[in-house]
Amino acid sequence: MAFYHFLVLGEEKRQYYLAQMLKKEGHEVMEAMSYQPGYHDAILLPVPQTAMFFGENKEKFQKGQVVYGCKFPETAIDYAKERGIRVVDYYKEDGVAERNALATAEGAVSEALIHGCVSIQGSECLVTGYGTCGAALAAKLSQWRASVTVMERKEKKRERAKSYGYQACSFDAPKDTMSKYDFIFNTVPAPVLTKERLQGVKPEVCIIDIASRPGGTDFSYCQESSIFAKLCLGLPGIYAPKSSAGILMEVIKKTILGD
Repeated sequence: MAFYHFLVLGEEKRQYYLAQMLKKEGHEVMEAMSYQPGYHDAILLPVPQTAMFFGENKEKFQKGQVVYGCKFPETAIDYAKERGIRVVDYYKEDGVAERNALATAEGAVSEALIHGCVSIQGSECLVTGYGTCGAALAAKLSQWRASVTVMERKEKKRERAKSYGYQACSFDAPKDTMSKYDFIFNTVPAPVLTKERLQGVKPEVCIIDIASRPGGTDFSYCQESSIFAKLCLGLPGIYAPKSSAGILMEVIKKTILGD
């Protein structure tokens, strides 16, 4: 078995466990907040801050290195390609996004339990977007016996949501229907929970936004109107860091270690 030198960046707990797993297999591992001198076979960027860490450290990356992260901007991919640097997006590997979505759903429900004022069981929940994370979240809420409505732009996805027993509507749904929800979970990385739509929510609603930064919620309006809304990034790294690190470790084994 070949041994490699890894540079693990960031202070997220998921990164800590990933470093420990690599050390256990005999690899050289350096943990830091920024690029360190010396040669590293691979650089592991923190999942929720991939774009930021890439931008801050890219000029120090060297030809032949492998850089791991998630949702690399196209500009980052082009930059790496021009310089002979290989980028690996964890979530583009088979099954990773789906497994990560399960941990994300658990984290989102945990955030709702902390910040909401009613029980999940028996509550009215709205999930905006029915992609991988939206589907996992709707399923988790249903397991908690919540009444789930999916708001989705695409008709095929709305029909799929209905096939699982959820209610479904488009983003053209009357804004006065927003008043029935106790919890709103956004998964769409675009402005969908706008001021106009939020004007119809109940005062004690709890909004958990898990979309990529800056989210899809008008946080300024929420603050002005005393509506609780929180952008929750990197939930797997917070609520299930060791399990999540194990998923990433599998990708590393497959893409560089050759297991």
